[in-house]
Amino acid sequence: MSNPSLQRLPYQLAAILIGLSIGLALQFAEAWVSPPASPPQGNVGTPITTGAASQLKSGALGVSGLLRAYSMMQTAVLKIDGLNGCDLGTNSSGYIICLKSYSWYTSDWSSCSPSCGPGTQTRTVYCQRNDGANMGTICGIYPGCECPMPETSQSCNNGSCQ
Repeated sequence: MSNPSLQRLPYQLAAILIGLSIGLALQFAEAWVSPPASPPQGNVGTPITTGAASQLKSGALGVSGLLRAYSMMQTAVLKIDGLNGCDLGTNSSGYIICLKSYSWYTSDWSSCSPSCGPGTQTRTVYCQRNDGANMGTICGIYPGCECPMPETSQSCNNGSCQ
């Protein structure tokens, strides 16, 4: 006859191994720290994938540093909101640049009317493209013609007439 304690040994070893396995699994599970929030508000941004398929990105795209756009097609379109009226092109180094620039045009002030006593001076103001074109008087449409628009009138001859 065999020893009864030796017959129970495989069961005891199996119980010990199962207990150790469960203990180790619990240790690993306890050590896991999940991300604080789901992407994209959390720790990982939504990826912009590569490939030949067109992609639409809603919301803003922030680019820190140099932005270069490459295309294998004959013509490519790059639309950047906030650059209304800016025809994009590339310089000799391949950098994307705005081919048109804009600034406020202001004429000289008119003479004061009336010539004696409180009066008003006026001037012409409009957004002007670098080729001289008058782009209108609405501020904030073209880069370089930001709000507020320069004043078109001012008071003059504030002293009394003598």
